[in-house]
Amino acid sequence: MRTWRRRALTHAGCLGIGLLVAVSLKQAASMGQPGVPADGGAAGGGASEKIPARSGRSAGAKVLSNGPAAAKTSGKNDFRGAWDAIASRNLTVSQRLEMQIGVLREWSMVDMEGAMQAALDNAWDGGTQKGGVGPLMVAFDEAFQARPMDAWDLFESGKLGLGTALFRRQWIESASKTEPVFVVSVAHRIPFPHSMTAVQSAMRMAGGNPELKELVVRQLIGMPDLAGTNGLIAAAFNSLPAAEGNAAEVRGRLAAATDERAKTVLLHEFSATLRDAGATTLSAEWAKLTPEMQKRAAVAFLNGPQGTKNAPAVLDMLMATDQWDRVTAAGNQLLEYSRNVRDTKQLADWGMKLPERPEADHLFRRTIDPLINRDNAGAREWIDSLPAGNPRKDRILFAYTQNAIFARNDEGLFQWAVERMSDPETKAAAQRSYDGWAKRRGLGGN
Repeated sequence: MRTWRRRALTHAGCLGIGLLVAVSLKQAASMGQPGVPADGGAAGGGASEKIPARSGRSAGAKVLSNGPAAAKTSGKNDFRGAWDAIASRNLTVSQRLEMQIGVLREWSMVDMEGAMQAALDNAWDGGTQKGGVGPLMVAFDEAFQARPMDAWDLFESGKLGLGTALFRRQWIESASKTEPVFVVSVAHRIPFPHSMTAVQSAMRMAGGNPELKELVVRQLIGMPDLAGTNGLIAAAFNSLPAAEGNAAEVRGRLAAATDERAKTVLLHEFSATLRDAGATTLSAEWAKLTPEMQKRAAVAFLNGPQGTKNAPAVLDMLMATDQWDRVTAAGNQLLEYSRNVRDTKQLADWGMKLPERPEADHLFRRTIDPLINRDNAGAREWIDSLPAGNPRKDRILFAYTQNAIFARNDEGLFQWAVERMSDPETKAAAQRSYDGWAKRRGLGGN
């Protein structure tokens, strides 16, 4: 069924049902509802919840009126009458919210704009506190599912002003259930970080349906080439479960692709399928790509979960493809990896193989610190195993001296490292560190 026809029929059906409900809702709000006693007792809100003051009556008042609300309305205005009548009832915040959500749920199916404006005007019990606007958003779930385009048109019209931001998260969650393709098509017009939430939510909803997923992918391919577009594409695929078994199939589609944006999208999909892969599998799958795609895939891995999960393997890819600017920028990923690595000696061994280039120089210290910090005895054994004359050995010994005095307050370990240094300048730098440490501890020093 065409989208415009589905929207029209849905709206007409909602209007007919909603008008029948409106009168009964207004009566419930005016007369009280089952389970909500006239004295504002425990139903819905708990016996200890107090009844707040509201405009028109003081806190703890019995009721403003024991009879029906005075408003005599018809059509859509019945919802306004029901809404206004709630304010006059002697209800706790929880009871009042329950009634408001019931009115808004039906009202939004008939008059979405009117219901949204009413919700924005709600500040009866403390503004943004429990009785504020936020808890009411759930009331729009059904309307946003049934008429997501109408809601989007309202957002774009500017009629809701800054209030649009309050509805956006609920709209993303609801609209993704019924119109995920539409949600992705407008994601680039949604401010960050909600744009990221939009593509993730929509892709999760479409992921189990191959035809629907293909339509979502087409929308990703057609996204405007903006600064955050690659991030949105990556986020969409990373919201799906990892599937290493699909890597070969995605690689085949990548080899056949001719459109550059399609290649970008497929690279992010390829990266996402290998999101949970180990370093060996990741490197093996990467090696099967063409040289051009290897270069681009290395960047996709770096910017995805693998950039931290298997940082050394990804850095090897970047260095193999001469992307030294990316290597320089990857320090944070390696640092995060080093904080969680289990085999600290393996990381130190990898660091010893880094090329002697300025772009990789800053990474070296991050590869040896975990071993020195966590396994001091193992670090000494590893250092002693390094061949004499290794140009990096003195740098490692200097790092060891810093840990010995500043982290362990151990002069013996400091002297052990200094005695093995061969470079006079490195030894002098270590001695200066020692002198400063000794003075602070009242041990003298030069």
